[in-house]
Amino acid sequence: MSNKVYHILWVDDEHEVMPAFKRLALDYDLKLVPFKSLEAGMAELEKNLVLYDGVLLDAKFFEKEDDIPDTEDTDYVHRAKERILQLPKKFDIHILTGQAEAFDSRTFKQAFTKVFRKGISDDEDAMFNSLKVTAEGQLDFQIRNEYKRVFEIGNEKYLGSKIYEPIINLLKQIKSTNDFEPTKDNLLPLRKIIENSFDKLFELGIIPEEIYKAGLNPTVKFLSNNKNNSGYSAVKDFMHPFMAYFFDNLVFITQDSQHDKKGLKLNVDEYISNIKSPYLFKSLVFQLLDYLIWLKQFIDENSNPEVNSNLWTKENIVEIAITETVLRGQLQQDERRNYYIGQCLFPYTKVDGKYNIGDTLEITKTTLNDKTTKDKYPLFVFSFNKPD
Repeated sequence: MSNKVYHILWVDDEHEVMPAFKRLALDYDLKLVPFKSLEAGMAELEKNLVLYDGVLLDAKFFEKEDDIPDTEDTDYVHRAKERILQLPKKFDIHILTGQAEAFDSRTFKQAFTKVFRKGISDDEDAMFNSLKVTAEGQLDFQIRNEYKRVFEIGNEKYLGSKIYEPIINLLKQIKSTNDFEPTKDNLLPLRKIIENSFDKLFELGIIPEEIYKAGLNPTVKFLSNNKNNSGYSAVKDFMHPFMAYFFDNLVFITQDSQHDKKGLKLNVDEYISNIKSPYLFKSLVFQLLDYLIWLKQFIDENSNPEVNSNLWTKENIVEIAITETVLRGQLQQDERRNYYIGQCLFPYTKVDGKYNIGDTLEITKTTLNDKTTKDKYPLFVFSFNKPD
């Protein structure tokens, strides 16, 4: 067997009694995904189109999965063909049948050009090889094999098969000519994939619920080792510093591109519209692929939700609200330019240039000071005002 796997949708009402045939297909690297009926088989193909590289049908099968024996009909194979022809992805339909009347029918062979006899080894070998050849021509198949490590993230242990289609669509755009001019809409799927990954990390207990519900930006900062002011601390950094740096930038750029309001820091939408180049888009897609490879490895190393709850701790911030007796005093400044009243340290940027030394201020709420100055100033001013 090679390192390639060909995914073939197979409709045959007798597939449950054909285990030897399924094993033989695996010898040809063909993974058959079987159904007994028209409705079930076509529903699966239409739902997960990008996953399939070929279609194999019996000449006779059921209309629905729970139909009873002797209700099989050749009409359903023609109805299947009609539905397949309506799909945006094209398949060279293969027929494997034990029905002599179908194999010998000129009309049937005009409708289906690749017809093989069930139970005839030469026919089955030829059919397997033909399925492989036609599958090799599918762009979806070529992409999945070229970026094999990336698509491992589609396993149900990670993000699931729903992730295949958006990744494949991004890579199809990557493979287009350099005349491709992306817009901000082309960047939206990147953000959606990243959000899907956060859903999984939350499910695994890696992201605290409070951070997860706070939205995209707090979650990105938490994962990329920037947990300042998050209310949480981690036993170790989640990301390698390089990964943290480019992942934070990847999300920042895609976020910026999705907003039209003035005052944005980067104005990505404006840049894309003016430069008319595919290279920013392509570079962001490749950064996303690297993130997905990292993500798989990270989930492998942290797959137990119970254990993952030990990866982080919630910081206990004790707030002391002074409501009955307001603390009032004159503003002072020490040799290190810290502003204070008694044992209460003020936030520098809230005071400097706004108040004068000696001004009378009222402190209404403080928290425990967790900075290096906590020995001298055990309390940090959370809110204050200047009385009239």
